[in-house]
Amino acid sequence: MPDKEFLEAYPLYRKCDFNVPFISDDLPSPSINMFCPNCTSIQTYNMINHYVGYNYVGGYTIINEEIYELQYQCMGCKKFERFFYIKFDVQDKNVFKIGQDPPWSISINTKLNKLLGKNAYLYKYALTCESQSYGLGAIAYYRRLIEEIIDKLLNDILEIIPDSKKPDYEKLLLNVKKSKNAQSKIDIVKNEIPEILRSGGLNPLKIIYDNLSVGLHEKTEQDCLQISDELRTSIIFMVEIILSTQKSKKEFSEKLQKRLKKHSK
Repeated sequence: MPDKEFLEAYPLYRKCDFNVPFISDDLPSPSINMFCPNCTSIQTYNMINHYVGYNYVGGYTIINEEIYELQYQCMGCKKFERFFYIKFDVQDKNVFKIGQDPPWSISINTKLNKLLGKNAYLYKYALTCESQSYGLGAIAYYRRLIEEIIDKLLNDILEIIPDSKKPDYEKLLLNVKKSKNAQSKIDIVKNEIPEILRSGGLNPLKIIYDNLSVGLHEKTEQDCLQISDELRTSIIFMVEIILSTQKSKKEFSEKLQKRLKKHSK
């Protein structure tokens, strides 16, 4: 069914399953969190209207295939609106977006752009493929991106490793330098990353490793879109945690040094 994740993150034509024989006037209307250009920040949006085709109805039933327009309004400024055009296929029991205004974003945030540097274009190409539901193409670009940034990423992890475990991790990095591809490099350290990089028991490096290992020749485009989504989410999560931790440590160190200088005078 259309849910928060579907509306916020799914690109066009990526299918979402639903298990009911028809939809009536209880169409889900989850609140979503997306950027508002008026508020210049992430805001909550609520659905204020829904339409069948382009004619509003109070109650409706899907018999075969129907296109719906969902109108969402920012709860911050109460002005900016987002529209989603979704199509239900009752026979195959799936739903997917066929349009979105403003369109699905392929922009890259500042933190990620900082770490990716000259390789940011690969990430943008992958996002472009995802926006058009070309899952296989997206995976190809994410794999190239990981190959390019893996050495820096694994080295940056060293900075957030607890001091007591740094020597062991540094030894692993020596073996990483001897490896020739991203998959083998990740395999060396994937079980040694700090807890701060594990969310809900999930290990983003292991997720990346598993998806680099999977064979794609028998996968559908929908399978590939799921894989590309997991690669992108894991990359972003790791980058944001690493950079925010580095920033916090730097700010703490600078404040402490200022205090020490002040007391020494």
